Amino acid sequence: MVEEDRSLIGTYVGLGYGRLAVASRYLLFALLACLIGGGLGLLAGFLGIPAFLLVVLQGMYVMPGVRLEYDWLYGSLGIALFVVGVLAANIYACVQEMRMTSAALMRPKAPRAGSRILLERIKPVWNRMGFLSKVTARNIFRFKSRLIMTVGGVAGCTALIVCGLAINDTVADLGIKQYRDIYQYDLMVVSADSDADAMHTKVESDGRVTSSLDVRIESGDLAISGGGDGNSGNSGSESIQLVAVPEKRLSDLGNMVTLQPVHSGILGTSSVGKKGSLKLEDDGVIVAQSAASVLGITAGSKVRLTNGDGVRATAKVSAVNRNLIGSDVYISETYYAKLFGKSSPSASNVSVSGESDTQTTEIASHVSVSGESDKQTGKTGGQLSVSAESDAQSTKSLTWNAMYAKLSGSDQSQTDYAESLEKDSSVTKAVSSAHMADSFKFDLMGAVVSLIVALAGGLALVVLFTLANTNVSERVREMATLKVLGFFDREVHHYVNREMMILTVMGVVLGLPLGRFVGGLLTMALNMPSLYFEVEVKPLSYVIAAAATMTFALLVQLFVNPVLDRIDPISSLKSVE
Repeated sequence: MVEEDRSLIGTYVGLGYGRLAVASRYLLFALLACLIGGGLGLLAGFLGIPAFLLVVLQGMYVMPGVRLEYDWLYGSLGIALFVVGVLAANIYACVQEMRMTSAALMRPKAPRAGSRILLERIKPVWNRMGFLSKVTARNIFRFKSRLIMTVGGVAGCTALIVCGLAINDTVADLGIKQYRDIYQYDLMVVSADSDADAMHTKVESDGRVTSSLDVRIESGDLAISGGGDGNSGNSGSESIQLVAVPEKRLSDLGNMVTLQPVHSGILGTSSVGKKGSLKLEDDGVIVAQSAASVLGITAGSKVRLTNGDGVRATAKVSAVNRNLIGSDVYISETYYAKLFGKSSPSASNVSVSGESDTQTTEIASHVSVSGESDKQTGKTGGQLSVSAESDAQSTKSLTWNAMYAKLSGSDQSQTDYAESLEKDSSVTKAVSSAHMADSFKFDLMGAVVSLIVALAGGLALVVLFTLANTNVSERVREMATLKVLGFFDREVHHYVNREMMILTVMGVVLGLPLGRFVGGLLTMALNMPSLYFEVEVKPLSYVIAAAATMTFALLVQLFVNPVLDRIDPISSLKSVE
């Protein structure tokens, strides 16, 4: 606005108006634009978008009544940032223009001088370019501010789209990665201690099991040694599923669960070791990545481990294994005895990864079930705690109240078999990995992605349209000259739009990796107990993001072309003298 109104500014200054008075016209316009736009943004940010996301959250969680409130700090700070940024740019533009005399301001601004560009030094390429291609290349780098703003705006648009699609790809693959890649067993069966023998007999007698591993599963608690209060939900502790493995079967754990070591990573990524390279030994516990990322646990850390009986002990973390859903902690029988004693507890807590509830999906939830065989449908990614009564035992061996098993047959037959097992009185819970892999979904994630893409599209349209109009207004005389020289309207369109498309492509190339970076930041911030987002961006998502951004650029061209058509060569080329 300031550059377009330079002749008007020169007129005001020539009539005796002070420079501050003239600049205040543009400063007031910018301030009002920020306040009005910011007010609308606050309504959308504190009411509209949260209300939409609340619908998504209610599809994943059982939530109480939520009241949306205005946060004065974030709201005021957000408006202040826009006001400061826009006013600073406005003041800079006014100062640059008002340095000149009123006579100079009333004359058109001289075109920017061209200069040699780097591409000219690459002779094999430059010599093979046509005249219009050379002009386009020089124009792109002649207007450096427009180059930076266009590339930056398009890169931001592309990054937002990639970020949204990355979230969708990441969540879509969670169940498959966990229940088909990490969990190699097909079935997990859990019973009360008093029914453990009957459960094992039942499963083994059905003839469906090809291999199995008996384990003990308890619901426990994990905390950094010396921190947290041990209560579930405390920032210093997390509820976990404690899995004790028989001493003679330690090597078989790797056949049932993929044990991959992970090391501290950033942006939703971790360096992963060779598949199955971890081994459970008697000198420490293996902690799931989902719990370790929340608590900041690494290999060698000292943690406070609480078993199903509420007994606490300080344990050493021998390794952190790749795990996305649930928070399993694996411990050998010998190390369990060292920490908690060898005698089986008189009342044990069993923790089971449950199935998807048909009515609601709840991440990392805990459902307590009293009784030996009380049946309740579990929650996805959650844990089902079963308080099982048993007679006091004085034996020195643990009761193996759970079984990992590999089954024969199709996925559907395995799911049907797990459902049939739950009808047996000796089985507390039976979970099919195939069923969990297929049922673990976020049905409303598409709505979230659509929202992000819509916001990104709005950003692209506003940025590109504004910059395209500015480009035309700065080069009216140049466009008029092309028309006088005999260029048809379609050729003028091509001349101008080609520059914008090249800048758009440059922004897309920069925005694709930037979107992966932002997606990693966002998913890292979203990590929660019993859920680890391992960022996944499929090649098709990159293609979709690039295509969507280019579509927005083509749409802007449809709005700009009529502006080019309305340029009148006669009036545009009149000399001000």
